Amino acid sequence: MQNPHKLISLFTALLLIGAPVNAFADTDNGGPELYDFSLSRSVVSPGSTLFIGANGWDEDGIRSILLRFEEENTKTTLTVTLKTSAEGAEKECLCNGELSIPATAPEGVYRLKSASLTDKSGNRSLYRREEDIRDDDEEEALEEIPSFQVVKDPGTLSPLACQVERQDLSAGCSTALSLTLPQAPIGFDKATTVFWNPQNGRRLIYDIKEEDQVAAGVYRSELDIPDHEPQGSYILLKITVKDRAGESVTYASNGEEDSLPLPVSCSFQVGPQTGDNTPPALQSISIVESRSKGNNREYRVQVKASDDLSGVEHITLRFQNDQNDRSVTKVLTKDDRLGGVYTGWLQVSRYEPDGTFQLDNVALMDEAKNYQAYCRPADIKDWNHKLPLPQAVSFTLSGGVSQADENGPQLLSVAPSKESIDAGDDLTITAKARDDLSGVDSVKLQFKNAEGKSINVILKEKGSGYEGKVKSFQTKQEGTYRLTRATLTDKAGNRQVYTASPQGSQLPLPLAASFTIND
Repeated sequence: MQNPHKLISLFTALLLIGAPVNAFADTDNGGPELYDFSLSRSVVSPGSTLFIGANGWDEDGIRSILLRFEEENTKTTLTVTLKTSAEGAEKECLCNGELSIPATAPEGVYRLKSASLTDKSGNRSLYRREEDIRDDDEEEALEEIPSFQVVKDPGTLSPLACQVERQDLSAGCSTALSLTLPQAPIGFDKATTVFWNPQNGRRLIYDIKEEDQVAAGVYRSELDIPDHEPQGSYILLKITVKDRAGESVTYASNGEEDSLPLPVSCSFQVGPQTGDNTPPALQSISIVESRSKGNNREYRVQVKASDDLSGVEHITLRFQNDQNDRSVTKVLTKDDRLGGVYTGWLQVSRYEPDGTFQLDNVALMDEAKNYQAYCRPADIKDWNHKLPLPQAVSFTLSGGVSQADENGPQLLSVAPSKESIDAGDDLTITAKARDDLSGVDSVKLQFKNAEGKSINVILKEKGSGYEGKVKSFQTKQEGTYRLTRATLTDKAGNRQVYTASPQGSQLPLPLAASFTIND
């Protein structure tokens, strides 16, 4: 037993040198506490990703949570590390992570086997299923055991029946829409049905979700007919069915690309009682002022328009420079309406070539989806059903620009300031880029590690290049992060995207860059 006089002497010495009385009491020697879990879905396919969250509490804040899931029959184990997403997280915080399901993962139910939590002081705590805890273990029992199911061949959720409870409807009313699906191991998530009116091309879209189930394989939702909907016959055009693993299949009657034949039929009729069949009317348009703002020249346009029943939904204006065939557009919505006038600022890049822009086209649509376009009288044709613009409107640019900037910037180099850093450290990224005319406006980079965790950084102009900082809260998860995407924009608004797997107008990354975060 220790000498009590020595303990008293030590306590007195601490007081004399100014040590706080509670110096020992504040030391955190306990591990974090674990609360509840959240999974993005309960059924997954091999090769997919599952997003997982867990709540915990610790005096110093939680650094990481390691989860181990085990399949009951094959004893296959899948692990994922959850990290807090916020810098300086509170004592109680949510940790998140992405569990990549291997392509070779066996089918079955994976239940949480253990959870290992580490706080920012290095203290750890371990939670296991109650049946796995031995009497001499200093472990906690899991109060909640989340699980998910891996299914390799979920089968195709092909609709068996689709039915509208009432076939004769009127604008503004509602009825029940039912969908019958086969029972499948992976389960149903959502179906989107599209009904089409061949007389006017209008479409009505309705969703049916998992929670709408009323019997085995039967789901029922509301089918609402919009106010002022034009009369006509609506037939089922297509159904897109999504399962709980995130996979979707589209069935269509019109031979749509990448779709299967629609195996069911369904229709209803909307009567003429209160239908809105008349499009909006354009009264006038004018430009009332202009101003310079950033990289743009702005013109304030005012439009007077009206609609008889449902009201104007949006107005699209297009101005065209006849010398070079370039155009600029502006969309006004009902939110831009004040006192019967629709007002907004039309933006034109200050790098746009000089010339005069004439009002070329105005298109109006009301809430009932009736549409009417107006154009210059010389452009009216029998087949386009357009009306003449009520007046000529134009504006002229004279900024001294002779050539249009139509090309996005080029990425020349990317260089992290260090090849390797510790978790929680900052990192500087520099880059060089060029643009042919207006100049580079922004550079955005994305880096990813092998687990799919991404780090995004925005670079600003500095000296002859561009520089950005990866913040400490972004570097919590270890791994080697490689450049996977670069998005560059010039001052004329042109955008160029480079990716590791380019699609469409994207370009392949012209260089490689990476850095490693050590735990």
